[in-house]
Amino acid sequence: MKNKIKKRNEKSPLLAGILNFIFLGAGYLYLGKRKVFGWLMIIAFIAMSIEFFLGTLTHINNLMNTHTISLTIIAIGVAIDGYLLGREN
Repeated sequence: MKNKIKKRNEKSPLLAGILNFIFLGAGYLYLGKRKVFGWLMIIAFIAMSIEFFLGTLTHINNLMNTHTISLTIIAIGVAIDGYLLGREN
């Protein structure tokens, strides 16, 4: 009986990694770990998205390229970290 309850409460490391990749910080909130960092990542992601959108409107191509590359690198790193953090349980 305890095994069934334990399995139901376990969080998926893969889902945490995917959430962190798609929406930075969401995987941490899903796992219930590093909550402050997760919220800071979400706020930073929103700010970067707004800045990216405004850069698109003003045709600042270099800024867009830099943000796309750096955001992708950050997203991959956070996704891997979320997955590994989820596996620790």
